[in-house]
Amino acid sequence: MGDDGDDYWIYRSYLRFGYQHICLGGNDDWKEKGSIISYDPNYRASLWQDEETAKKHMRSLVPYVDIMKISDEETKLLTDKESPEEAAKILFQKGVKIVIVTLGSDGAYLYCQDGGVYIPGFLSKAVDTNGAGDSFVGGFLYCISKDGKRPEVFTMDELEEYVRFGNAVASLCVEKKVRSRQCRHLHK
Repeated sequence: MGDDGDDYWIYRSYLRFGYQHICLGGNDDWKEKGSIISYDPNYRASLWQDEETAKKHMRSLVPYVDIMKISDEETKLLTDKESPEEAAKILFQKGVKIVIVTLGSDGAYLYCQDGGVYIPGFLSKAVDTNGAGDSFVGGFLYCISKDGKRPEVFTMDELEEYVRFGNAVASLCVEKKVRSRQCRHLHK
């Protein structure tokens, strides 16, 4: 909890700016204030000098993270393991409380203190997969934030329900091609 009693939510993504431009100062301070830190590395090779630099910097944030969402394409990059099960377990052992590996139309793999489980996706007619991961994590974090509990106290049943919600949000996202200017009304 922050000084004013409000929870702090920090969602990290490297999408546009890269590690060099993200202010990391205060990570310890956020944790001390009870912040819940969620991290989606959102790796894009073109935004990095090389893969080794990306690995080094993206992995450096793991010790600060409570909730981590990675795609099946990022498992090896972040853990040196390709399998979602192995990658999630490694991240959990490094201190992440809730690990989710998204698997595209196949759903997601969830790992927490109660172990791991595959949660199937929803059948949809994909038109454009851009934004699917962001939509998934937005839906998942919405559920987490509404519940108001610390990540380490959620049950597997609760987290499975939240992952299903994230899967549903992502499946709706991919069914239409949406340009950013079409979403301007959401900011009003």
